[in-house]
Amino acid sequence: MENRENIRDIESRILYRDSDIVVVNKIAGEAVEGTAKGMADLPKQLAAVLPAAALPANGGNRGSPDDTLPVPVAAHRLDVPVSGCVAFARTRMALRFLNTVFRGSGVEKRYWAVVEPPQEDTPLHAVFSGTATGGLAGGMAA
Repeated sequence: MENRENIRDIESRILYRDSDIVVVNKIAGEAVEGTAKGMADLPKQLAAVLPAAALPANGGNRGSPDDTLPVPVAAHRLDVPVSGCVAFARTRMALRFLNTVFRGSGVEKRYWAVVEPPQEDTPLHAVFSGTATGGLAGGMAA
């Protein structure tokens, strides 16, 4: 995807942002951490869209000037084949806060599996392996 198109795509999927936190609608195929070669790296894409220059000089009035993270850091994970909302910290203080909230009972997570029925006469092993059209391995959203 061309860089300008990629930036527009990322910007269109930002659900919330302030100087400390950004929440993004992650699409299947993107990694929120630990990317392999050739894989879409969502934190780096966000860093390109949300340059550190757009943050207040002291990282959102929350700490020292070095409180701002060079690349947004995911406060929780969604696996690469999963889509859904991901909260990223833009400052170290926000990361500490989000980590505390996600570890405790401050966030309720809901997961939905999006499935469609297998075609008639599909062997059961094809349904569970994902090689059939439709079936249980058809996709997931979180």
